[in-house]
Amino acid sequence: MVVNDIKKRYEAGNQIFRRQSVSVLLEEIKRLNRLLESLTPGGSEFHDNPEYCVEWAKSWRESNWKIAKKAIIRSRELEGEVKRLRNLVEIATHAMYAAGWDRAVDEYSKDEKGG
Repeated sequence: MVVNDIKKRYEAGNQIFRRQSVSVLLEEIKRLNRLLESLTPGGSEFHDNPEYCVEWAKSWRESNWKIAKKAIIRSRELEGEVKRLRNLVEIATHAMYAAGWDRAVDEYSKDEKGG
């Protein structure tokens, strides 16, 4: 009789534990769905659709990477152009000094100042 009583108590406790576990799991699922939905712009198409939320988030991440990658490539191209233009300015400056433009600029400055 004592064994049966212990067995009944154990089974009852086990059922309560299972109910609590299911309840806890369901709450965790709801929480995770809310977190997934928070990664999206909202809207009814995302509600209770975790697969679509994940698909959208992956697509968004990939498109942002493509945009960033293009910007990085363009930035590197522009850096190259800036270097090329600096070299041209330097070459032109040397050519101007070699041609005596520095004296012409000095004389022009003197004339402008009234000297």
